[in-house]
Amino acid sequence: MSGDNISKELVCLGVLQESADSRVLFTNITFNFVFSIIASLENLLVLITLWRNSNLQSPSNTLLYGLALADLCNGLIYVPFVIVWQVVVYNNNLTSCMLPKIKATIFACLTEVALFTITAISIDRYLAVYFHLRYAEVVTKKRAKIALICFLLISGLHSITLIFGFALFFYRVMAVIGTICLLAVSFTWIKIYQVMRRHQAHIQVHMIVPGHQFNMARFRKTLANTMIILFTFFSCYLPYLIVAVVFAFNIYSPTFMFILFTHSLILLNSSLNPLLYCWRYRDFRAAAKQTLIKLCFRTPVRAVRPEAQQNQPDK
Repeated sequence: MSGDNISKELVCLGVLQESADSRVLFTNITFNFVFSIIASLENLLVLITLWRNSNLQSPSNTLLYGLALADLCNGLIYVPFVIVWQVVVYNNNLTSCMLPKIKATIFACLTEVALFTITAISIDRYLAVYFHLRYAEVVTKKRAKIALICFLLISGLHSITLIFGFALFFYRVMAVIGTICLLAVSFTWIKIYQVMRRHQAHIQVHMIVPGHQFNMARFRKTLANTMIILFTFFSCYLPYLIVAVVFAFNIYSPTFMFILFTHSLILLNSSLNPLLYCWRYRDFRAAAKQTLIKLCFRTPVRAVRPEAQQNQPDK
């Protein structure tokens, strides 16, 4: 395989040559295979749970639905390309850059959609604090769905530039997008903290309206849950954003192992998100458990109380 500098690696979007250690590739292929199955099954359960339970269909959960859909595509669509690409690199059979370009385009699109969505989730929590009782009027499921469609269109148009060889342009735009998203998330959480500190003492007094009571304790728990998801997300995505910055401005040449590490972290995040939903959201955990039971047993199994069982007449 030809090429011995970072410019060639940029053309082929990360297909490194002699530095691709066989043991690293084999380990990464195994990791991707295992976690793609886990991510696919977990996020499929999340999507079915949100789809079948009307009480979970809120604007916030619509954004979670979009994030789970991106994670599902990560496991079902992107990872097979990664495995094929790594097998080709492992066997030293790469003759064209088209495969890595397609792989990188899919990865970039899904990564941007997830990045936009997690930023929208943070802004959604800020709007819940800022608009108080008007939140339900301002943020609706229809607007959340429109936002997800816009995220997909923007990400698709941007990432497709990789197919046509504009890698440097892509990474520069990606560096700007990542920076803006990080600043937006930081700004929203600073504002949320300020508003909560300002209103914590008297928010219950000022916001009790017939039929519209503001549950401060529940809202703080929701914020804590969202913060954990955001922290996990950016911990897994930050290395990839660093790679985008160093590629865009030619700061230094990332090693092959570091590039594999950044991609594997994103796949790991796709597997962690559903676990966080079930761990932090009690309603979602109960709904997911019921959905799993219904999927495993086509007829729902209803538990019979011991008292009722004793009172049943003998047949």
